[in-house]
Amino acid sequence: MSILTPSASNFPMSRICFSCNSKFHKHGKRRRHVIELAKVWYFVQRFHCSSCGETFTLLQPNMLPFKHYAAPDIEQVLQKHEDPSAVEPVCAAEESTIYRWRREYPAILRDLASRLTSLAKTKEVPILKTRPLQRIYNALKLLVHPPPDSSRLAWAFFWDMSHPVCIG
Repeated sequence: MSILTPSASNFPMSRICFSCNSKFHKHGKRRRHVIELAKVWYFVQRFHCSSCGETFTLLQPNMLPFKHYAAPDIEQVLQKHEDPSAVEPVCAAEESTIYRWRREYPAILRDLASRLTSLAKTKEVPILKTRPLQRIYNALKLLVHPPPDSSRLAWAFFWDMSHPVCIG
């Protein structure tokens, strides 16, 4: 199963399968929750490719693949981790969850930043000189202008084609 991630309504979602390039169709809805200050339940659209059998889920703009906490909350925690002078995050997550994000995301962000930078075809300062989250933001500016109230990290997962995520 692949995840189609968050987006704004103005983003054109192609109905082409990420695996086999065939058209896919709607395949019902399922419930998915996000923990913001409280747990919020959403119905998310599912899609199915009849050619290869892949199933895709279209997430809301405040969701990240495989995470229950809201994308802006995770993004704030990661910003604070990269830049101690950043705004202190207001997050309902336990300290052990935040600790796990700080351990698992640096490698993910470096890879994501590299792929987005090459996708945006930018020649950037050496990788070690810029923080991965900032590199992601810079590449996103060249690829798309996400709405100001949306999570730029969620948009980054969309544009990263190595992890089929769709904004819709």
